Amino acid sequence: MAAAPTAIDYGSSYLFFRDTPNGAGENHTPRALIDASCSLQPPGAAEPTRFYAGCPCATERMYTETGLIHEPMAEFRFIFATDEQFLMLKWHADGENDVRAARWKSETMPGKLGDAHLDAFWPKLRHHPRMRRIEGYAQIRAAHMCEPPYT
Repeated sequence: MAAAPTAIDYGSSYLFFRDTPNGAGENHTPRALIDASCSLQPPGAAEPTRFYAGCPCATERMYTETGLIHEPMAEFRFIFATDEQFLMLKWHADGENDVRAARWKSETMPGKLGDAHLDAFWPKLRHHPRMRRIEGYAQIRAAHMCEPPYT
């Protein structure tokens, strides 16, 4: 008997990363909720590559009593596939300092606290224990409205 399919529970799955910004200290342990994922398999590749997108987050300092949110504020998001490469997108209020930076692990990355290096990043995924196929509008609506059998 085949195992029941599972799906990522995006509401409780996170992208963790370890970076070394100037002045952050050893307790810099950021995480971002994973927003989406997909697998792509280029022609000729033996295996597909899984990509993960972190939810947009505010730029902040961690574990500080004052100045938690950077001023001016910016929002950022990581997209990554392996422990070697990532894409950082950062949006500032003025739009003039926006960043779209594809980087290799440990390459310099611009930051409010100075240049930083991502030392590692990894997903911690939780999965829904069982899935049901939903077909047609009536089933989609019932699931959306938390009606039986989707309660």
